[in-house]
Amino acid sequence: MRFAAYTLLLALLAHHELTQADEGGHTQASSLRVGLWIEARGTLEDNGNFIASEIDMVQPGRYEILLGTVERMVSDKSFMLMGQSVEISEKTTFREVTASQLPERRIKLQGYYQGDKRFAARKIYARNPGRSGVTGRIDSIRKTKAGYIARVMNYRILIDEGVKVYHENPLNEYQSSPPRVLNIVDRNRDEEDLFGTGRWIGDKWFVAGQLETVALLEDDYDLDERRPRKRDELLFRARARFIYQPTDWMFAVATVSYVNLWRDDQRGGRLVRDDYRLGESYLYLLDPLELGLSLQAGRVQFDEQREWLYDQELDAVRGIYEQNNFRAEISYSETLADGNLIDESAQNSILYLSNTDEDRHIAAYAVHREFSWPYPTKRTHYGLRAFGEWLPENDSWLEIGWMQGQALSNTERGWAIDIGTTWELNRHISLTAGFAVGQGDDPETRPVENYRQTGLQDNNAKFGGVTSFRYYGELIDPELANMEILTLALGWRAKRRVSVDLVWHQYAQNVASRQLIDTQLKRRPNGINTDLGEEFDFVLGWRTQKTWDLEVILAYFMPGRAFDDSDPAMMGKIQFRYRL
Repeated sequence: MRFAAYTLLLALLAHHELTQADEGGHTQASSLRVGLWIEARGTLEDNGNFIASEIDMVQPGRYEILLGTVERMVSDKSFMLMGQSVEISEKTTFREVTASQLPERRIKLQGYYQGDKRFAARKIYARNPGRSGVTGRIDSIRKTKAGYIARVMNYRILIDEGVKVYHENPLNEYQSSPPRVLNIVDRNRDEEDLFGTGRWIGDKWFVAGQLETVALLEDDYDLDERRPRKRDELLFRARARFIYQPTDWMFAVATVSYVNLWRDDQRGGRLVRDDYRLGESYLYLLDPLELGLSLQAGRVQFDEQREWLYDQELDAVRGIYEQNNFRAEISYSETLADGNLIDESAQNSILYLSNTDEDRHIAAYAVHREFSWPYPTKRTHYGLRAFGEWLPENDSWLEIGWMQGQALSNTERGWAIDIGTTWELNRHISLTAGFAVGQGDDPETRPVENYRQTGLQDNNAKFGGVTSFRYYGELIDPELANMEILTLALGWRAKRRVSVDLVWHQYAQNVASRQLIDTQLKRRPNGINTDLGEEFDFVLGWRTQKTWDLEVILAYFMPGRAFDDSDPAMMGKIQFRYRL
């Protein structure tokens, strides 16, 4: 009887222990998988690795969380925390700490990780000294000799074999969440390419949209007011983006658009056009072999922050390798349909090597294009670039480019430099100064020394305001080829999401020529004087709501001595976007 009682007691204790272990306790890192959320405590090293000393499994949350000490204030609306650039907005709330007390304070930060080491703050709490912490979704995890490496946001969480993973609930109750693929899809996009917040349909489908209306007026682009040269345009565009994500390491994107264009040109007559087309649509494999290498294939929007190299949809195969603070992109692309004759005849190979710090971006690149014309033509662009916060209160840029190529039996080559900075005097006022030059050819010498941009560029970026615009001039919109451009600008932010930029450009040819390369002007210079003239741009950006933005641009060009007997040209544009 006594033996039976002991046996029953041991059975009850064993059952209790099993129940307790099932309800909560700890496990090994081998139980972690992609999609689960964890809270990691430990130490962030200078190389970006996070050495975990404790792991807790948590349910997916509304916000990602960082726990650490503020490194420095970038401005009154942003600061650096654990290698992230954190943005403060009107939606940010503070507990037991104020914005002015943030420097060198340890805080708990809740918000949204937006990719490229950018974080939008929603809640900021004061905390006492202690270990650093990272809470978020496991985007990838792999076994190593020492343990496991899990990627959470942009952090590599190093988990030693002996580190325990704690859980309060049974393991099967912890839910997985889909990756935030929008951080990948929207990388380096400007306002024109951004969709709305959209919505998930189930756990695999996502849909978002954008509506856009543009009214444009152009007058006297031939610099002769005696001849009718006015053009009016009204454009309406609707776009929808669909994302399908069947697994954690693969997703597909499809974009469809409808465009209605009405144009009244005093020289070309009237035009009304309805156009349906398939836009950016591709398959993306997110590090399928867990080697840091992702693959992309389909119609891809190639974009970069200053759009000095490219901003164009290309039919491409691209590989993206990213480890620590290094990123490499290599691609081959063509334009199979819906392009101009030049782009549809081109085969493009692009290599782009960079760090992953968008606050201080450094990159080297090579862009090679071969054109299937009756006469063989090819061009290769090499360059170095750096832009970001290299000086206090400044957002600076430097582009150094070299081009070489072959057209028929002629060898082509040339160089270009673009340097400038935007200096934030205070939270409302900024000053911008820049100078760009693309080498021009002396017809008396050989080879042909005339720099050309890639042909895929858009030359579109922001200065100190909330909206981007063509920084070489909205009216002329030139390619940096045989061109010298001096730029001065004054920026004013009435509110955080409302800005005005007043921009002045002075244009000159590097070498006097009768040819202007890829500009909007419909007039040839005299080839004697290099002074092309000057342009004044007024740019208003209004983005008080996340769902819509308004852009108003006025431009006025006054011809220089390179244009004989010429008159000014004018342009006005109103652009409204609504995002779904």
